[in-house]
Amino acid sequence: MFVAEELSLGRKVVVKVLPPDLAAAVNLERFRREIQLAAKLQHPHIVPVLAAGVSDGLPYYTMPFIEGESLRAKIAHGGPLPVNEAVKILRDTLSALSYAHEHGVVHRDKAATLTLKSVLKLSQITDRITRGYPGGRFPR
Repeated sequence: MFVAEELSLGRKVVVKVLPPDLAAAVNLERFRREIQLAAKLQHPHIVPVLAAGVSDGLPYYTMPFIEGESLRAKIAHGGPLPVNEAVKILRDTLSALSYAHEHGVVHRDKAATLTLKSVLKLSQITDRITRGYPGGRFPR
């Protein structure tokens, strides 16, 4: 993962590149389908995909750069969150996951990265997603 400047628009973006060992094992067509599916999601707590492609055989995608610290860092230097703040983060996160599930998408990272926007304090889910169960319905 890298922070870069999108020169044509003068903004910072995050570029996520699959490492060579993972890229070799990834079906590029599946990667393209998953990124296209992710790019269709529009929710205030899901970081959007801006662009995607393959360069030198390595699949990548870009997302907006979000100022702020990770939830892990916030807890590490500030200790446990107040209950009301923790509940808000959980609500925002579950709202995003519910929206994604309704659209046939599952967040498959074992440890989702939650980023806190410094002003709005909105949690946003990032990282890899994939298509869910057939028809987008999940067992309850």
